[in-house]
Amino acid sequence: MASPGDEVSIRGLNEGRMVIEIDGRRINQTGHYGRYIVDWSTLNLDDIESIEIIRGGHSVLHPFAIGGVINMITKKGKKTDDPKPDVSLKGGYGRYDTYNVSGSVDGGVGNVVGYHFSASRGDTDGYLRNDFQRTDNLNGHLSFFLPRNATFTVGAKYSDVHYGFAAAMAALGKSTIPAHDIRFVIQSAPFSLMGWSMKDRQLLKDLAKYESTMVFYMALWKPQKVFAVLQEVLPPDMPCAVVYWAGYPDRERILRGTVADMGEKLAKDKERFMGLLFIGRFLEGKPYESAMKLMQK
Repeated sequence: MASPGDEVSIRGLNEGRMVIEIDGRRINQTGHYGRYIVDWSTLNLDDIESIEIIRGGHSVLHPFAIGGVINMITKKGKKTDDPKPDVSLKGGYGRYDTYNVSGSVDGGVGNVVGYHFSASRGDTDGYLRNDFQRTDNLNGHLSFFLPRNATFTVGAKYSDVHYGFAAAMAALGKSTIPAHDIRFVIQSAPFSLMGWSMKDRQLLKDLAKYESTMVFYMALWKPQKVFAVLQEVLPPDMPCAVVYWAGYPDRERILRGTVADMGEKLAKDKERFMGLLFIGRFLEGKPYESAMKLMQK
């Protein structure tokens, strides 16, 4: 069962440099925040007849492809006078209460109409807390076989995907969705923004102008140096939180503070590796409706 965050690449190029199609119709159009994405968890393999893969950007039929083309051809029923359909049922079960079931019916009527219908459900609790996922898919195709070898095909697809927050988000009970008029979420290591010497301030100063939410990994190594820089560019009352061992119920814990005092708190803690640092107003639980209205203008 695919995850909504899974991506496919060809020759090292991601989906933003590829054309992905179903029956020749492109599905990776501009997504949220300008990203080209395909949610592979919404695709049911019982609905796929074949997959065409073209490497490189030389295809005339599929423009705008740099890395290549993936074209998934769906089942549309068959031209037959045998009224008996082909029926398929599948199921599986695995760890973490993971299961998937699917079924499909494929056939035709009187050499005039072909049909294909399929349905599937996948469910898992995940190996981390609140890492669940549930996916339901329904697909249907009807093909009408007309004179002179012409074919008229109609199809419909329905997908419903539910999944939990990441473990650290679940522990905090908060979401980093743009909140409190904040548009940007930055995830990085401190030295990527401050340099290995922890003396570079300019990039952080620029980010601070936009009230960005920051998520740092590898921030527990030298916490006092990290926060000495942060105190120069962020308000002292900016809330902070570190989630230790996220997703491990027996070891998970949270340390909270502000930019003014978080460096000292982290310095007193013995853990120097398994922790994720969050900095931003979203920790105050501010509503994000105002930010969403601003983005719609």
